[in-house]
Amino acid sequence: MHNAWVTTAGEKMSKSLGNSLLVSEVLKRIPPIHLRYYLAGSHYRSMLEFSDAAVHEAGIGFERMSGFITRAMEVLKISTVEIDGDSRAEKFDAEMNNDFGVPNAIAVIHEVVRAANSKLAEDDTKAVRAALVSVVSMLDVLGMNPLDAQWEQEQSSSQDIIGQLVQVAIDQRADARSRKDFEAADAIRNELDRIGIALEDTKEGVRFSIRSPQSKESR
Repeated sequence: MHNAWVTTAGEKMSKSLGNSLLVSEVLKRIPPIHLRYYLAGSHYRSMLEFSDAAVHEAGIGFERMSGFITRAMEVLKISTVEIDGDSRAEKFDAEMNNDFGVPNAIAVIHEVVRAANSKLAEDDTKAVRAALVSVVSMLDVLGMNPLDAQWEQEQSSSQDIIGQLVQVAIDQRADARSRKDFEAADAIRNELDRIGIALEDTKEGVRFSIRSPQSKESR
């Protein structure tokens, strides 16, 4: 299968133009699974404009799915998820069978995750378990199952670093609230929200999730 051009700065990548990028060099600054997710975001017959910023934005989208998987497994108190092809959304399979419509198939996964996040908030563990198996099974088809051994170590390292950094902000917010400095506490929460990290106060403690950062227009 031959895909359409990958461009950068509006020009086709080619040796003659000297604007080619080595995957090995790109992966020094971008998580491999984020790059795969970004490349899958365009139909194979469509041109793709490459930039680090675009891959970063795509990575945020992937982390929304990965974050759901992590939270669901914590709630269900499980450490593994079995792949079940029958659990995949019918619409997902339909999109994949329609000329490899991977971008639309990914959109289906996000629909399932959005609905499942609501079930998490409602403590509907039965629905969460079903959605978890479905999401992991769909991502596995695309070679982007974060629980797969090829990604697990890299994802774990990345999530640990993010988690530690966010925890510093959470601790600072808790300290501000204990001093009754609610203005400072709100400022910390708002700044995290601006860059795409949402905090949720629960009876078990503060949890965070990753979503798209606020656009300039919405600030």
